[in-house]
Amino acid sequence: MVANLAVMSSLWTPGGEHEVPRQNAAPFAPQMSSESSDSFDDYGQDQLTPEEEHELREMQAQMLSVPASSVIANHVVNIFNLAMLHLFSSPPNLAEAALSIDAATAIVEKLEGRLGHDEPTLVDAVHQMRMAFIQVRNTSAEADADTD
Repeated sequence: MVANLAVMSSLWTPGGEHEVPRQNAAPFAPQMSSESSDSFDDYGQDQLTPEEEHELREMQAQMLSVPASSVIANHVVNIFNLAMLHLFSSPPNLAEAALSIDAATAIVEKLEGRLGHDEPTLVDAVHQMRMAFIQVRNTSAEADADTD
């Protein structure tokens, strides 16, 4: 089963950011064999224009040219950015920051040895985010104690 990715507004590739068409947006699913259809209609989407289908195929080709480890590392960094937003908002949202840190940590730890050249940076980021969380949590607890 292929999920509909119509909620995406853009897709990052090594060639840059690409807008994803919202109207009749097809799922990002490469054809796996020559027996596959030449159309994205097999995925339950409305008819795409030839230009839209061509653009989707180009994005797929670009995405397939990038190692999965690099794409995953990019997503982990985005999850850490989400954690930072929650952690350093005023007031900090510790529950949301913790969830984001835990999600990124789970990915990094589960994929140990498989994240390529980005792995040491991601492992370091896990430690840095945990330390930042502890510092913000302690500072928030001290501030709460001072107001009591």
